[in-house]
Amino acid sequence: MGKTVEEKTKRDGKAIREGQAQEKSCQLRQRMQLLLELPLTDLQQKEILKQAGLPVRYRDRLQLIAWNLYQKALEGDLGAVRELRSILAEDGSAGAKGTGRGPDRESRPPVVIVDDAR
Repeated sequence: MGKTVEEKTKRDGKAIREGQAQEKSCQLRQRMQLLLELPLTDLQQKEILKQAGLPVRYRDRLQLIAWNLYQKALEGDLGAVRELRSILAEDGSAGAKGTGRGPDRESRPPVVIVDDAR
């Protein structure tokens, strides 16, 4: 009988630690969102988004990160391509993240990027 109480105590402790970790993660996510929504103060960064033709209301730090990620993907950075695909798949229509399974995944050929410029 003592063993079951001990097991219950361990389970409760584990659940509390997991709850605390989730709370910290949520707080970090909220704080990061606040930082990303701040307007740009650096003139060079503002100019990058202005040259891209983005409306003033979209010229924040989050948009600058998105723009830079997009530019890296255009240059052929496979990590950036994968990250863009995972971001775009977060709406749930492309299946679980990283599994490569989606509603139409089987009918489409895989994307192959060939870097033959030498």
